[in-house]
Amino acid sequence: MPVAAALVSLEEYLHTSYRPDCDYVDGEVRERNLGEIEHSSTQAEIVFYLRSRNPAYKRRVLTEQRVQVTIRRFRIPDV
Repeated sequence: MPVAAALVSLEEYLHTSYRPDCDYVDGEVRERNLGEIEHSSTQAEIVFYLRSRNPAYKRRVLTEQRVQVTIRRFRIPDV
C-alpha cells in the first residue's frame, strides 16, 4: 500500500531550503527528476547560449529558480 505524502503549508515550503530544491504541488513537496550528466550538459549549453545573447534579449537567464505557476503550485524549471 503506498504511503500518503504529508501536506506542507505554502508558508513552510517557501521558508524551507531543500537540497536539491523540490516542487510544491497542492500542498505536497515533490522531488524533481534531476536528470543525468547529458541533461546537465545540455542545460549548461542552453544557459551559455542565452546568457551570451543577454543584451539582445534584455532578460536574465536563471537556472532552477522557483516559479509560481498557480496559487498552490511552484515548479523549478531547468532554465
